[in-house]
Amino acid sequence: MLAEASVLHGNAGFFLSEFQAHEGQDDVRKAIWYIVAAYALTTACAGDEVANLYRLVTADLPLESRKIVQRRIKEAILKDSILVGVPRAAQAQGPLLRAIPEDEGDVYSPRTEKAESRDCERERAEKAARYIGVLWGGAEAAQQVRERLAKNYPDYCQ
Repeated sequence: MLAEASVLHGNAGFFLSEFQAHEGQDDVRKAIWYIVAAYALTTACAGDEVANLYRLVTADLPLESRKIVQRRIKEAILKDSILVGVPRAAQAQGPLLRAIPEDEGDVYSPRTEKAESRDCERERAEKAARYIGVLWGGAEAAQQVRERLAKNYPDYCQ
């Protein structure tokens, strides 16, 4: 359960404790209540409260669990930026990053872990080619689009 719901301003702490209790999931690796809360706070222009949400969720957790919570909240804010815009997402991400002690920041990302892999790069190119084929009605049409883009935008295909 939540440590100290009074960390959040107003009735938000009470609301979140009720929200967590309703979900009934105590394992932060499986719980979604705080991810939904991060989305809601970001969307409602209350991004500064995301830092308090993080403190609330991670109170009394070991470092590895705090890093999992960080990763999940950061990813939620990143994905929410598509819906609410980058400025609003930045208003949530900034306070969150400032609330995380420097020696506890989580920099793991499956994307960066795979970035150096040649197999991953080839696989990503193949997936992209298949996707473009679906978008443009087949491999032949997609190839024509790629050739036209390469001719008119040479930096596109690099």
